[in-house]
Amino acid sequence: MTKKEKERAEKRIEVVKDVLKRLRYLNLSTSNYLWIENIDDIGGEKVKESDLANKYLSKLEKKCLVCAKGALFLSHIRKYNEIKMDKVFQFDFSPNDCLADLKEFDQDNLDLIEAAFQQLEYYEDGLEKRAVYFGKQFDYKDKKDRLKAILKNMLENDGVFVPPPIPVEDEELTNA
Repeated sequence: MTKKEKERAEKRIEVVKDVLKRLRYLNLSTSNYLWIENIDDIGGEKVKESDLANKYLSKLEKKCLVCAKGALFLSHIRKYNEIKMDKVFQFDFSPNDCLADLKEFDQDNLDLIEAAFQQLEYYEDGLEKRAVYFGKQFDYKDKKDRLKAILKNMLENDGVFVPPPIPVEDEELTNA
């Protein structure tokens, strides 16, 4: 691993640990990326697009509905304070554009994380299918435990989600 790769892995791990630490405060959702009603007026405070998001982080955490990507996004804001509110405004509409600012994460891996968290059914093979299988080991309603398991997997793999292989006995069930 090069020095740059090691630095990226360390940043990913910091963000993952932060999500784990903050998990009990998050309002997890499997239908939204990061959504808040009246985002331009958080807690009676007018928000400017040019403001750093960290300024509003505690209010965002209390009011936002977030998916796995949204949880990582909020923790990235907390750890690195370089995201402006315009990205938060855009997040639910174009999360991948906003997540491009999380340079320590690979977009394909973020998509795997989300597939496991959302338990998305439309994947037919490969890593995505393994990610969904991983996510389905948890009750659909138990979002916190599912996200916690995904994050622990990431900690074991330098901050990258690596869905384990589907056991042979279950492979037939997933192909049905």
